[in-house]
Amino acid sequence: MVPQAAQRDSVCMWECGSGELSVPAFTWEWVTFSTSGGHWKATAQVPSVAATTAPDTSSPSCVEIWRSGIATNNRVVGVSDVEWLPARPGTAMFPAVTVQSENGAYAFFASSC
Repeated sequence: MVPQAAQRDSVCMWECGSGELSVPAFTWEWVTFSTSGGHWKATAQVPSVAATTAPDTSSPSCVEIWRSGIATNNRVVGVSDVEWLPARPGTAMFPAVTVQSENGAYAFFASSC
C-alpha cells in the first residue's frame, strides 16, 4: 500500500531481503493445555530502529522490482509477478504495488522515484 495520492508513474519499489534483521520478528513458545496437546504461541517483538529506517536502495542487497509504472526485468528469487493496483472507491482506499511470491521472507520498500 502506498499513499492515496501516489501515481503509478511516480513509485519505485525494491526487495531488500530480510536476512539482515538481527532480531526475529516473533518469539515462539510451546504452550501445553493437557498431557497430549498444546499450541505454539507467537509473540511479536519490537523492531530495532535500524530495522524501521529506509534501506540503502543502492546496496547490492536491494533489487529494484518496480520503476515508474512498470515491473523491471530484475528478478528476485521467489517473486513471480509485480503489478499496480489502483485505488477504487468502495473496494481499495489506497493504491498498491502488488507482489506475487512464493513462501519466504521478503522485505519490500516503496518510495517516490
